[in-house]
Amino acid sequence: MRQYEPGTRGWLNKRVIDWVQTSEKRVLWLQGKAGVGKSVMAALVTQTLADRRMLAATFFCKSNNQSLNSARNIVRTIAFHLCTWQPAFGRVLLKIKKELDADFFTSPVSMIFQRLVLQPLQGFSEFMRAQGMENKLTRAVIVLDALDECGTLNKR
Repeated sequence: MRQYEPGTRGWLNKRVIDWVQTSEKRVLWLQGKAGVGKSVMAALVTQTLADRRMLAATFFCKSNNQSLNSARNIVRTIAFHLCTWQPAFGRVLLKIKKELDADFFTSPVSMIFQRLVLQPLQGFSEFMRAQGMENKLTRAVIVLDALDECGTLNKR
């Protein structure tokens, strides 16, 4: 992460932490012109959330790198990060994965997202409630940077 002056960008961290803790909105979108430092800010927020154990997953897209501009890779990386964030999520995902056929990963990205992220998150929530641990459920904050760089230029 690039260095910045200590004490700067604190407003952003405060806004994000406030949003995580109090907002009913599910998406916080940081937008601005190219080159203003959105990726640096996303990295700063990512570190702050990780330090507070609020970060579930991240993905930083990059248009000139095929592994970092693929929607399929975004979904797989989010699923992996969720498994490391909460091992119980990983157990739910393993059960789902056993049901998948060999051609699953050629399915539309929306279906892969449904099966690898949304369905396991729902199963994870149900598991936590069944164990009487619903009070331990926290928001799963996922930071995605430069989504406009995902995919080929004509598919963005």
